[in-house]
Amino acid sequence: MRFQSLPALAALVPLVAADWLIKSPAAGVQLTAGVPIVVTIDDSRAAPPISTFSTFTLELIQGGQDEGTGQKMITQFAGAAAFPENRQITGVVPLVATSDLANSFFFKLTSFAATGGGSYVNWSNRFSITGFSGGPPLDPAVIAAVTALGGATAGPDAINRLGQGGAPGGDVFDIPFNLQTGLTKYAPMQPIPPTKITAKVFKPLFPTSAYSIAKTFLPLPTVQKTVTQPQTFSASSIENPAAPASMPTDMAKYLKRWQD
Repeated sequence: MRFQSLPALAALVPLVAADWLIKSPAAGVQLTAGVPIVVTIDDSRAAPPISTFSTFTLELIQGGQDEGTGQKMITQFAGAAAFPENRQITGVVPLVATSDLANSFFFKLTSFAATGGGSYVNWSNRFSITGFSGGPPLDPAVIAAVTALGGATAGPDAINRLGQGGAPGGDVFDIPFNLQTGLTKYAPMQPIPPTKITAKVFKPLFPTSAYSIAKTFLPLPTVQKTVTQPQTFSASSIENPAAPASMPTDMAKYLKRWQD
């Protein structure tokens, strides 16, 4: 796997962007849909340390080597999550997610920088998944991209986007939705409703999007999912510090009435 050579490269290059080594699933292995899959990651030992990153997303991709071209996001194992201490992420591939195609699957691990913005994308080796039932037909572009690899099991090259913005809770959610590219789009944080309605005239939060009326069949969609910025609003409560009121002293005469 290409990441195994990074420690040697680190001795030759003064500063290399940190990334992760996806140790499993192994190259060329055959997995089964509907059965839990354990993805194991490890420090690639390149500088700076992996503490550079705060959160990550892990997606199962099917398709070719070029990001966003001939690729399809099958399912997400983790989204905007903290790195697990045991460095293992477990997920299940839906039975009806897609169709079988040998060595067409691999994992995309996107690590987001804790400071400075940006991300770093690592990919696993390729493997096969069987056992799908009733999945939708594959996009011809996906089939063509995989076929062109001739059975190769190496994943795509890492993508360094450090310092370019794009951390969850940061710049990526500030990019206008219609200007974003790739399989995943990011929506801004949902606002908290006010305690009072003061507006007298309706005003949309964002301008309307340009559109064209479809007159023929549209191409297959390229966006697989939308991630909404996590909500930072929180509420807390405390126990009432006021002393409890004392029991009434004249309740006896009222209670006695019920004995009549």
